[in-house]
Amino acid sequence: MPFQKIIKWATSEMDEPDWEQKLALDFLDKCMELNPQNRISAAQALQHPFLSSAEEDEGLEDVFLT
Repeated sequence: MPFQKIIKWATSEMDEPDWEQKLALDFLDKCMELNPQNRISAAQALQHPFLSSAEEDEGLEDVFLT
């Protein structure tokens, strides 16, 4: 999943972001935290609900594989 596509999709303008976009923004916020002591680890990132939902939800594949 290229980060550029995640960022573009997660920050696209919508009247009300859907739950997948909210999870994506939360994931990005935690991964891109400037302070390394506050940033999530790789293991924590892999356990984030955004990645877990991506494995279960084929709809997300359409967003990132196009």
